[in-house]
Amino acid sequence: MFDQKQGTIAQGSAESPGPEGQVIVRRFTPSDLKQITLIEDASFPVDAFPESELRRLHSAYPHEFLVAEMSGNIVGYVAGSVMADRGEIESIAVDQGSRGRGIGAMLAKRLLERFQQIGLRKCILEVRTTNAVAIDLYERLGFHIVGTRPAYYANGSDAFLMEKTLDGWGCD
Repeated sequence: MFDQKQGTIAQGSAESPGPEGQVIVRRFTPSDLKQITLIEDASFPVDAFPESELRRLHSAYPHEFLVAEMSGNIVGYVAGSVMADRGEIESIAVDQGSRGRGIGAMLAKRLLERFQQIGLRKCILEVRTTNAVAIDLYERLGFHIVGTRPAYYANGSDAFLMEKTLDGWGCD
């Protein structure tokens, strides 16, 4: 379970994605910004959030901006926002060398758990229609495609709008 005060996974619930060590999920701190920006830029070369937007997300939603740390290095992050009874996954990315180990799923689950803890009823996100890996992850987490946003991205690519109901849902 996520410890809101500490911003880390409660003892005994850290997950180990591989032999390199355990991944700890904790709240983002300003000292993480440089590493997060590098992961963001490498993950989204066409339309990465600039450092100023990442800083704004942290300022506006400090409890909804989480990082995954392994062996002292930031290997991924998720940034969320809240509006009324709905949460949104604004950005999620895992360092290229750490992908395929469940870190993205772990981050998404922790943010969804946070959304549920504060009483939100739904979560939405946009994902590039050609990003099969991300779409598969979101579907495994219970998201469904509810629409398409034409020319959503800077290069004119479309996005799927995906949604998940949070009522009665828990993170294992």
